[in-house]
Amino acid sequence: MSDAAKGLLPKTSPAKFRPPPKSAECHAHVFGPFSKWPTSRHTSEQPYENYVRMHEILGIERGVLTQPSHYGVDNTCMLDAMARSNGQVKGIIACELDTLTDKEIARLDALGVRGIRISRKAPVGLKLDDVEAAAARLKGSGWHFEIPPPAGVNLADLRGRIEKLPIPVLFEMLGSPDVTKGVEQPSFQALLGMMRDNLVWVKLSHPYQLAPYPYKETIPYAQALVAANPRRCVFGTDWPHPGAQEHGPMPDDGYLLDLLAEWVPDEATRNRILVDNPTELHRF
Repeated sequence: MSDAAKGLLPKTSPAKFRPPPKSAECHAHVFGPFSKWPTSRHTSEQPYENYVRMHEILGIERGVLTQPSHYGVDNTCMLDAMARSNGQVKGIIACELDTLTDKEIARLDALGVRGIRISRKAPVGLKLDDVEAAAARLKGSGWHFEIPPPAGVNLADLRGRIEKLPIPVLFEMLGSPDVTKGVEQPSFQALLGMMRDNLVWVKLSHPYQLAPYPYKETIPYAQALVAANPRRCVFGTDWPHPGAQEHGPMPDDGYLLDLLAEWVPDEATRNRILVDNPTELHRF
């Protein structure tokens, strides 16, 4: 084990249960080594070796990396990690519209790219206003859009646009509900309706951005999403948790996996979320 890998262990403990074979953790990032891929924003160096070690501790065999805003639309750090994984890691890139030529889509798909993250904060990359134009180029690609739900937007207002898109949409962080307003809040109810109608996927992730540790306020929201459509949920840790210090203590990834067991107490349903759903969405 490298010295760098040893450095992540205090925040990645084994969970109380061992995930089934071919489980996939569907939201993480790699940073560095900084000698090759420096960033202009503060974060710790967490290269591919550390990412692999985190998965080993949790008993996870597959993963999906999401391009962090720190690297803008330069996806080379993530693509390098994917290439080293022997097909066990897929990726969600950030890009501009002019990237999406048929030739480039085919090249990136062969490397394991499965979608595009829509930018909420970064000055570069596709924005929400670009999804229709991008989706027209991606039709038939097997890719999807990954969207951090826009702050202050009622998801009901997006339904009409989502219904017309020829590719799937996945919302991060439980759809970003306001956990102080209850599951009956209109935006969250709109999301549940889209889930029931097979219009969207949701990532069970980022609880630390929604509630203080130990994140118990998120439980009814995650359970409502799974009840609405267990075939449209995937799980992610957000390792190595860039920006977590803004919300509270650094999350322990083993605790987050145990939290999944509270969100989804039924083992068969949980196994679907860890194995079958990511296999379908990300084409492992």
